[in-house]
Amino acid sequence: MSDKPGCSRSENEDQKPEDLQIVRKFYRQNLLPKTIEINRWWETRILTLFKKQLEMESVMWNLSTLGGAYSAYADYDLNSVHVVEGISRKQLKIASELGDENLTARCHLYLALSKAQKGEFEEAKKMTGAIYLWAKFSNRQLVIRCAQGVWAKIVAIEKIGTPAQKPAISQKNGKNGKTTSQKAICL
Repeated sequence: MSDKPGCSRSENEDQKPEDLQIVRKFYRQNLLPKTIEINRWWETRILTLFKKQLEMESVMWNLSTLGGAYSAYADYDLNSVHVVEGISRKQLKIASELGDENLTARCHLYLALSKAQKGEFEEAKKMTGAIYLWAKFSNRQLVIRCAQGVWAKIVAIEKIGTPAQKPAISQKNGKNGKTTSQKAICL
């Protein structure tokens, strides 16, 4: 404690005497650098990696926005499903490069949703179930909630279809002589 009234103990006083002796020893033996040389090659390498990472994240944000818009539109136009699937595959590739497991899992969920929009419900459910189990096992709460949401959407599409799927189902049912009632529309 300091002898001056009103002064508190400084951080240096909390250090062990052995720690201070080691620092003094290194300082006396000139083992601490007086100047620091910047490794320009390493700096350039790190800056390049940083810019690449930032650019990939920016592309990912844009693809996410675009993919969400096309996914919503795919409920009304089946041709957009192929665009959504392509966007999801690009997102998956970027997420793998970024090394973000949560993002990679969510990209798999986006792919599962596009499969459901194409009418491939079994494949979509397998993918969603696998991601859900992985997230549950590794305690990834965000991915668990995303998987539950995608599962609900898949089940809804399977039960009532989408506006884009209804005309295709009506045409298919009309060829077989079946009526196009609500039960016929259910997949």
